Amino acid sequence: MVCLKNMQLDDALLYFQRGHMDPRALLYLYPSHAEYAGPLLVPFAHIAMAPTLRQLFYEIGDLQSIASPEQQSQTEDLLEQYLEFCRTQMNTNEPPYASDAVPVIDTVLARVYADNMRHAKFSALVQGPNSVVGDIACAYLESAHKYYSCSLVYMAQGDVRSGLDLWRRLLEGEVSDERFDGMAEYLEYILGDLGDGVGHGLVDEYYWLVRHDVEASRHILTCLADDTVAVLDADRVVGDMQAVGAQREFIERLIAANHTRAPHFTTILLTAYVAEAAQSTDAESGFQSAQARDLGLTFQSYVASEHSSRARLVEMLGAQRSVFDAPKVLACIEDAGNLGVERAMVLARLGRRDEAVEALVKAGDYAEAEMLLLRPMAR
Repeated sequence: MVCLKNMQLDDALLYFQRGHMDPRALLYLYPSHAEYAGPLLVPFAHIAMAPTLRQLFYEIGDLQSIASPEQQSQTEDLLEQYLEFCRTQMNTNEPPYASDAVPVIDTVLARVYADNMRHAKFSALVQGPNSVVGDIACAYLESAHKYYSCSLVYMAQGDVRSGLDLWRRLLEGEVSDERFDGMAEYLEYILGDLGDGVGHGLVDEYYWLVRHDVEASRHILTCLADDTVAVLDADRVVGDMQAVGAQREFIERLIAANHTRAPHFTTILLTAYVAEAAQSTDAESGFQSAQARDLGLTFQSYVASEHSSRARLVEMLGAQRSVFDAPKVLACIEDAGNLGVERAMVLARLGRRDEAVEALVKAGDYAEAEMLLLRPMAR
């Protein structure tokens, strides 16, 4: 302690290690750390030590108050190094300190590492076996605007929701922390550590992403398991989505996952495809040319190789698993006026075979009309 009083910090550290100074006693020389540790610390008067040593503690009081500006960081280094030493000693067969010193050591070290930007040490501490008291550490870290470090403590201690709440605040710009890697880190976590694509935690994050970053939500959508998609509040998601393209991808995913609301949204999607397909009649002229070379060619087969709204419309109308409001879709097609094959497909689905055949013949799709006549139950 004499060395410490004379600011011979290296010598003081050596004597502390040799004498196994109780780390809780040393913290009383750092009032801000002692206040931070709060209820974890036993009263200074209850820590066993010689009267002369105790008197030296009283004489020093606040170590940093007697340190020169150049020595301030050295006093922090002293505390860090001694707490690290104590931590290793508690893992020996005969720990020299009381067991209730362990949460004090770890909780104070978490603050010291965060304050001194020892990022690798901080991560190793909180993510490995430790006795950090999360409530104390997180309260301090958030008040000190060390939001990313705070989130790591939350997540390491199983409070994923609070950790992600902080990440969302960071992504929304409510708070800032340069240690956070942004959307890339967020996506990596929710697709990896949060689960395998199933679970309400991932669903909640998806709902938030839809509002905050539609492009990111589109990426997440492709990674969600069917079981997760099946429990999504589809009306909520579609209502939050402003981008038509994103809405369409979402509805297509609902249909693929057999969502309970799939028929409703299939109808919406089909009407959107009808509106787009009606803007062009290129498929008809191309089909007629191809049909001249292959009389057995059907319009459905012809457009199947295209990547267009017309192709998706025909594919969906022809899929046996597609469930939709056929009368509503038929009315939309008839309003368009130039989608004869599609009209025939819906008529056949409604059991109006003769009208369907007539529409196919009018559209020049003779092969399809013949197949419909030969296999009337196939439609």
